[in-house]
Parts: sequence; structure tokens; C-alpha cells
Amino acid sequence: MLLGGVHARYADSISGTAALTTLRFSGSTANAAGTATGSLSKFSSGQWVTQLSGFGAAVVPLGGGFSFGATIGGDANRVQGGNWNGEGSGGLMGVLSSGRSLITLGASVGQIRTIYDSTLGTSVLSARLQHRVGRGTVLSGGIVGIASDTVRYADASIDLSFTGTKLRALVAGGIRTGDLADDPWVQGLVEYDVLSRMTLELTMGRYPQTLVGFTDGLYMTLGSRIRLAGAPRRA
Repeated sequence: MLLGGVHARYADSISGTAALTTLRFSGSTANAAGTATGSLSKFSSGQWVTQLSGFGAAVVPLGGGFSFGATIGGDANRVQGGNWNGEGSGGLMGVLSSGRSLITLGASVGQIRTIYDSTLGTSVLSARLQHRVGRGTVLSGGIVGIASDTVRYADASIDLSFTGTKLRALVAGGIRTGDLADDPWVQGLVEYDVLSRMTLELTMGRYPQTLVGFTDGLYMTLGSRIRLAGAPRRA
């Protein structure tokens, strides 16, 4: 559970500070992982925002460092007085691991419901390289190409993460070309375990516009996450 606050411009119609409550369920095995999240925010303007999201992935090792797998995921959003909107997709992926490096290639198809009550079909191709540069430090980069009925664009991104015993940090940046070309964006995350089941979390950055219809914007969240069940996360 995450309790805290968010400051953002949302859906180009709500701007300001909101109280935020988030409940998250997650689990993993050696070859599969999944998470489901629900959030409720109330802005100082009085409007409520509801968000739901989920993601799952499973792989089957085939030997020689190669694995084949499948992914499924999606999210839904609703501003008080507006419609439900969001996206869902599913696809296949191949993973090749070699020493400190991991290469992932994926393809998926999905459906989007926009904030304008229209629907779009989507197809996505992605490639990503992850390299462990040191103890707890990982450098990643990738390219994602997205095509809908009328829009095509590609995102290139790079991120650096660190995972320690109590501290986790991530800084990521990206750039977009194509029909939804946008200015570069940067995002950051810092988590610190103050207790075995309590974590302080700070996120901030800029996000680009989306096919769902949300404009680009800035965000900042600060909160305390409490693990209600399950083992404490290990580095």
C-alpha cells in the first residue's frame, strides 16, 4: 500500500495537488512475475481520479541462455465525470542472456480506448539491451515502435538503476520520433527502506503524450509504501 501525495497535470483538464492511495499485489517465481495495482487520487479541485493496471510475464528456458515467453498487460483510467479509458495488450518475447547482459525482443498487439470514446488497434515491436555494469548497478536501453490505425511513432530510451540493501534509485530518459514526436523526457525514482516493511518513495519527471489522448506533462509523487503481506524485498 502506498499513501502519499501527487502533484501533476492530468488529462489536460486537472492540474494541482492530490492525495493518493495505492494498493498493489505482486508475486514472482523463477520464470514468471505479475503485478496488479489500483490507485485513487483526489485533487485539490475536488475531482477524483481512478487508475487500475496490471502486468504479467512468463518465460520458458530453452537452453543456451535463450528463453521464450509471453506477456500480457493493461491499464484503465477514469476522471470523475468522464469516461473509462486505457489500453490492453498481449504478445510474445524472446530473451537471450550472456554473462552480464540480457537482450529482449518482443512483439504484441492490443486495443486502446481513448478519452474521446474511440477505439484503436495497436501493434508493437520492441528491442532492449540490459547490462549489469557493477554490483547492484544496471544500464539498459531500448527502442519501441508503435503503430495504430492512423498513428506511427518510435521511442528510444536509456536508464540507469541501482539496487542496494535499503536504497533503490533509477534515472531514465527518452526521445520520440514519428507522428507523436515530442521533446525529450527524463524521469527519476528513489526508494529507501526505513523499516523492514516500510519504504519512502519519491518519483518525478516528465511524460510524453499518449495514444489514449493524454497530453505530455510533469509529475511528482511522494509517499510511504507499506508491505502488508509477503516477504520484504531483497536487493
